[in-house]
Amino acid sequence: MMHSNALILCTALLVSISFWWGVNAVSENIETVFYEKMLGYEGAYLATAASINLQEALLNSLPAKKQAENPALSAEAAFSVFVHENGNRKVLFEKNSQIPLPIASIAKLMTLHVAETYLPLESVYETYPALLLASDNGAAEDIASRMGVHEFVQRMNEEATTLGFESMFFVNPSGLDAQEGHNLASAQDVALLLELVQQKHAGIFPLLAQYQYELSEEDHALFSTNQLLTDSDFPLRILGGKTGETSRAKQALVLMTNSPTETGYMVHVVLRSEDRFQDMKSLVRWVLDSYKWTL
Repeated sequence: MMHSNALILCTALLVSISFWWGVNAVSENIETVFYEKMLGYEGAYLATAASINLQEALLNSLPAKKQAENPALSAEAAFSVFVHENGNRKVLFEKNSQIPLPIASIAKLMTLHVAETYLPLESVYETYPALLLASDNGAAEDIASRMGVHEFVQRMNEEATTLGFESMFFVNPSGLDAQEGHNLASAQDVALLLELVQQKHAGIFPLLAQYQYELSEEDHALFSTNQLLTDSDFPLRILGGKTGETSRAKQALVLMTNSPTETGYMVHVVLRSEDRFQDMKSLVRWVLDSYKWTL
């Protein structure tokens, strides 16, 4: 009888231990899922099981949505995301944001990334102001020619695949329309591409927020194609951005801005727009008005 009782007790103890272990494992997995943080230049998400209350952390760091009608945008696709300094992310707005669309000169952000990754800095650095501010197509072709244009475009597509940008496809380094196809990406992947440049190429990124660049030649300067850099009505500080425009892509724009709480940044995208600057202002104002931004 005593032997039987001891056996029952041991069995119950083992079941209890197994149940406790299983519950904790499930709890840890839930924390991991909710604490996935975008690495950007690695093209993956890092799961960290932080020992804090998830619900409280999310409520404290992310803006709360108010009731609001969607903004009136001419853009075929749009996307806006808030990234808190602790790594939490919240999509603020999306419209057709996963559909691959022509991106025109926004492709030059990948041109920059490939140049920085595979070419000697001294051979390409002087072309960056023309590439990024003036969006000069000749500068993009010149950079690619250092490797060979065909191989360079292959590297652009390889990098897109490695980084997990599934919607991206490139046919040239400039973003120009081409008979062989389009330079394509979704609004979400365009946002991630700008974040990649900000994280991986921090020394170059400030050029994307610069309106004028003085060249060594006297009385000669390059000016940015991004008109919002000098728009006093734009409500946020622009940290970086890139324009694009072709007949097939229409008008495109991606911006990184500060957040109202100064606890992170936001990335906003409009693709295939009839008026990218007006659409971007409408999108940003909608984001500011449609969420509760608490300090």
